[in-house]
Amino acid sequence: DSKVTLARLDTVNKQRLCVTIKNIPDTWNAYQVDRFMEDYFTQLRRQYGFVPPRIRQTVKESPVRASTLCEDEVSRHRLLALRVLYLPDEELRHRNRKFPPFIVIEPYTDPDTVQATPPSQREEGELSQRHSGNGAGSSQESYACRHSREEGEEQEHREIAKLIDNGNGTEQTAKALADKDEDKDDNKKSGSSPKVSSNGDRVLVWPKKVAVRDVSDTHIRDRLCAILVNKPLGWDYLSVKQLLKSSLPTDIEIASVQAYRDKSFAVLACHDEASREKLLKLGRIPLSSETAGANERHGLATHAEFRPYSRDHVSSLAAPNKYTPNEHDDRDQRWYERLRPQQQQHQQQQRPS
Repeated sequence: DSKVTLARLDTVNKQRLCVTIKNIPDTWNAYQVDRFMEDYFTQLRRQYGFVPPRIRQTVKESPVRASTLCEDEVSRHRLLALRVLYLPDEELRHRNRKFPPFIVIEPYTDPDTVQATPPSQREEGELSQRHSGNGAGSSQESYACRHSREEGEEQEHREIAKLIDNGNGTEQTAKALADKDEDKDDNKKSGSSPKVSSNGDRVLVWPKKVAVRDVSDTHIRDRLCAILVNKPLGWDYLSVKQLLKSSLPTDIEIASVQAYRDKSFAVLACHDEASREKLLKLGRIPLSSETAGANERHGLATHAEFRPYSRDHVSSLAAPNKYTPNEHDDRDQRWYERLRPQQQQHQQQQRPS
């Protein structure tokens, strides 16, 4: 019945058609929760061909908890299979670091039963919502939060793969979907974190979609960055990216480029240390004849050269060019000394008597 609402359902039908949503931003109302899920499902449909569940109504029961009524049991199972929905970046920036950066979807539980349950028996996720963030275990909870996000991403993509394959999703399909979105904005603005390679070694990887200027850790810059010198003046980062794309081998991955039009160098952030080593081993790349001619007119070399990154080296390259003495200096000085008496005489004539 299209007129059936959550308030009219009995407990049995609520267990059959409803789900519980936790960790909702406390500033959201029920409409914002519905709109967020609708946009999230649209993105999944575009990327993975996911068939979105049909949602009839959402009722917010507390600042961080809501109940959602689905149209049928298939939609309910499809919604439960997602497990978590990740919050947008603008919402993450306003939330405490201890709060999970995702919304949790669980089978329906009666809110009155949850309120009557002693705190010691409640879920750890709900208890963390009331923490102030100043406790002694805040670092451990933050660590657990980051790892729960990574595990949740992998589980989410596995479930999506199974849904797409009609219940026959393979581990390879799930892994491919999970790897597509790895290194999300967990490490934004704070640098990179070591990843585990296939042979078990920990590899330092530059975070995706993070600019060079947003990573202030000198240790990460020294290990993953390089300097491109003899950059043609007037080139921005897009021109440098185009040059690197057409000149570098495919096994050298450049994650980010920082360049300015009025400077003859650029800072390159490599995807990992292996790409940086190959880049420095390559040494240089040629420039086109037109670009090389422009470099010659500005006193630059006709090739682009890669050098190891260091803060002092960047400072020296960014400093304004010092004046270099030339053979015309003495002639200009003599001309100025000869002109100076005439200037003094002109100034005396202009003074009022």
